[in-house]
Parts: sequence; C-alpha cells; structure tokens
Amino acid sequence: EACLQRAIAIIFGGSSFASVFAARLSSFLENVIGWRHVFLLSGGLSLAALALQALTIPSLKPIGETQFNTLFTVLKKPQFSSGMLAVALVFCGHFAAFTYIRPFLEHTTEVGANALSAILLTFGIANFIGTSFGGAMVAKNLRGALFLLPLLLSVAGLGLLALGISPSATTGLIFLWGALMGPVSVVWSAWVARQVRS
Repeated sequence: EACLQRAIAIIFGGSSFASVFAARLSSFLENVIGWRHVFLLSGGLSLAALALQALTIPSLKPIGETQFNTLFTVLKKPQFSSGMLAVALVFCGHFAAFTYIRPFLEHTTEVGANALSAILLTFGIANFIGTSFGGAMVAKNLRGALFLLPLLLSVAGLGLLALGISPSATTGLIFLWGALMGPVSVVWSAWVARQVRS
C-alpha cells in the first residue's frame, strides 16, 4: 500500500508541476522557436514518455476478474456513495471559485498584471508543495485528512471574502488554498482505492 500511495503522490505531483511551469515554459519557447515547433517538441516528449513507460513499467498479470457491474456494486455502498458526493462537492467548489480568481484579484484586490501573475504562480507552487505531502497524509491519518482538508479550504475561501481587499492577506490565503488543494487528489484517490478493495 505504501507503494500505491507513493505512486499516486508522484502522478499528481507531476500534474501540479506541469500546471505551474508548462504554460510559462511553452509561452517562452513560442517566442524563441515558434508555436509550431513547440507543438512538435511537445509531441516528441510525449512519444519519449510513452517509450520510457514501455521500457520501465513491468507487465502485471491480473489478480482477478473485473466486471462492469463491479462499478455499480461499489456505488451501492452507502459510505462510498456519500464519499464520492463529498469529493465532487470539494472539486466543484474549487473549480467554481478558481474560475473567478482573476476577476476577483483585478477588481476586489485591485492588483496589477505583474502581481496577478505572481499570485497565480504562488498558487501553483503551493499546489505542488501540498501534493508532495499527500502521500504522508495518507500514511499518517487518512480519515483526518479527508475531513480536515475540505474544512480548511472553506476557511481559506471565507478568508478571501473577508480580507480580499488586502493584497498581502489575499496572497497568503491563495497560497494556503493551493497548498490545501494539492493533497486532496492524493488523499481521495487513496481512499477510493481502499474502498474498492474492501
């Protein structure tokens, strides 16, 4: 199970890292080599990653049969269904709020373009840092993380509503938001894996 937790953390950590740096790196390279070459480079990297996976990931034999109705069997568990509803609400709340982060920063916090970019970069870096701790949270106290992360995310959101006119407070709360949202994917994926196996 420790290997599974580490693998989940690495996968989501890579996703967070890409969300922070990929857009900025591709924008820089577009100015240097042109957007067509950026697409070709991206395609080449994807092929290289596929080849590396084929060479390094061992072939695993199935340990049992999985049928399509297994999905519905798992969904019939009351705890699993309520848990999936909870995680859906967490992610819906996150993306609904994140959609308006730019106009919020522009019109409520009233930051300029440079500060806006810096705050969004802060969010991405915090998200990557938080994701890195996801595996440790699963190992130490999965149940506590399941409850505490959404609760603290709500506090961060309410804090933004109350203190959004302050650039320093807003930056700190957005950093907290990113750091708390990072491990959510790791924690909930580990919980789903445990529920399916039980």
